[in-house]
Amino acid sequence: MALALDERKDSDTVLDVDGYTFLVETNLLQEVAPIRVDFNHHYGFNVQSRLKVTSSGCSSCSSCG
Repeated sequence: MALALDERKDSDTVLDVDGYTFLVETNLLQEVAPIRVDFNHHYGFNVQSRLKVTSSGCSSCSSCG
């Protein structure tokens, strides 16, 4: 799972956390919840969820490529 810049869509769930706005596709959120996003000034954002990543680095979503 990764973060990317995107425009809000009707199918998104909007989460406001500590002044940051996150958009998550509602269907994906239902599949992978809970999601945890940590920020470290040296390493950036780290996203964790229950989504399992295959050995190729892609998940079951279609956004790989």
